[in-house]
Amino acid sequence: MASVYRVRHLALGSPHALKVLNAELAQDADLRERFLAEGRIQAQLRHPHIVAVTDIATDPVPGLVMELVDGETLEDHLRAQAQPLAIDVIVQILGPVLDAVGEAHRHGIVHRDLKPANILLGRTSRGKLRPVVADFGIAKVISDHLQTGRKATRTGVRVGTLLYMSPEQVRGEANLDARSDVFALGAILYELVTGRVAFDAPSEYDAMKNIVEGRFLPPTRGLGPVDPVLDACIRKALAIRPEERFPDCAAFAKLLVQAGQANVALPQRPSASMVATQRPEPAVSTAPRRAVLESAPPPMAKAPIPPPLPPSAPAALQQARDQVNWLRIDDASRQGTRALLLSIVGFCCCPLIGHLAAVLMAADSRRVYIDEGVYGHGRWKADFAYLIGWIGLLSTLLAVLTYWFSK
Repeated sequence: MASVYRVRHLALGSPHALKVLNAELAQDADLRERFLAEGRIQAQLRHPHIVAVTDIATDPVPGLVMELVDGETLEDHLRAQAQPLAIDVIVQILGPVLDAVGEAHRHGIVHRDLKPANILLGRTSRGKLRPVVADFGIAKVISDHLQTGRKATRTGVRVGTLLYMSPEQVRGEANLDARSDVFALGAILYELVTGRVAFDAPSEYDAMKNIVEGRFLPPTRGLGPVDPVLDACIRKALAIRPEERFPDCAAFAKLLVQAGQANVALPQRPSASMVATQRPEPAVSTAPRRAVLESAPPPMAKAPIPPPLPPSAPAALQQARDQVNWLRIDDASRQGTRALLLSIVGFCCCPLIGHLAAVLMAADSRRVYIDEGVYGHGRWKADFAYLIGWIGLLSTLLAVLTYWFSK
């Protein structure tokens, strides 16, 4: 929807990031309002780990003037890692992010699109890692004093990035709260710990099914032992029911900072999946067995035995290939014979040209035999011509060099 430029303030000389709505989308009044609402929301959130918006431009197209964060996204950082991150690095990244998102929640804002691509990894003036949350473009305002005038999202409309959506987002529910962001942060933590995406699937349908049923590969599967605190954080944050997740980011962070420590009181595991806990019992018939059998439809007649199939096309194709291969072998045999005769003639006249031609022809003939994996049918002629040709060629060169240096 937008492009981000590195710009310089003409009066102050300070660097900034300028996020500009694409020109073709700027004609849509609803998109313009949504884009400017993002700026108003971020401008009201003053936190060291949230990208600060300092100004808004409206002409000729909408733009947000933001602080410039020099660094890569968490998504790019994870893609470049060969191994999962260490525990202390995970806490250094996700701890400030939890604090920043918690600050947004205290102001009545639900981000709804938390993912590694929306977390920037900057550095402080002293070189300390500074993760920063960005892109509040689809944030949901649930506080009256921060209303932006933007239309509410309709029920049944999914917003966000699928692989990090909560089950209630996948179902298109409108009444989302902070626990939806907690779910997305749990999916991010899973990726930090394992190096894999929690709900990755071959299709969008399968991904949505995995999310709403709470199906993901346990962090300990395939990685060996995982810190129990990190495992407990992931399981609780990714609970299907919002009431079984962390109530807020502060509770999430309180448990996360204890990662790597011993004798930590872990929370109770949430339900495994909605399918396992809410599936109704199968209906059982109370009628006698004989009555059930008599009321069943008659069995289907057996299908007639089909006639034998004609020879398949692949067999005919293979037969044609074999015929072509034998033709190549016969041609290689004749070429080997010519190479042998040419190598013999090379000793009588035109030794250099004759032997060189014999070597080239014999090499081409031998290549055909090697490709087809056979030895007979004149291969010995090609081998003998190849050997004689090289001997004659080297002898001729040696004779020429001896005559040259003896002068």
